[in-house]
Amino acid sequence: MSLDNVPPVLVWNQYDDQKGQRVFKGTKSKMLALSNFTWRPWGIDFWRCFKCNGTLQYLKFTTTESPRQGKDWIKTKLEYTCIRCEDFKTCDKPLWVEAVPGKADLVQFPWPLVLTQLQNIGYKERDFSTSL
Repeated sequence: MSLDNVPPVLVWNQYDDQKGQRVFKGTKSKMLALSNFTWRPWGIDFWRCFKCNGTLQYLKFTTTESPRQGKDWIKTKLEYTCIRCEDFKTCDKPLWVEAVPGKADLVQFPWPLVLTQLQNIGYKERDFSTSL
């Protein structure tokens, strides 16, 4: 199994020491993923078109500049063209995605994503509404 196929989710508990007692603070989780600017921008392979809601298979990502090198690679700006609706959009790295220090093309982000984070990558609130 590789990061290419199944990005792992790291899950851990956080504790505090209070007066010699170990107190549970909560559970945290992050996903680790490989990033590739053409097929998995910033480690995310479930982007949606902001206009027609088309999935990643319809989006063609390209860099708007020469890809940055070294620790600044993650700041490279991207744009996509949707082959379904012909929309064109420039994208910045979502603020909640972080590069893993010392590891080229490896990112981490909180998991699971909340609605506002999903909206940063093209999801609409209606994608999550349920009808009874």
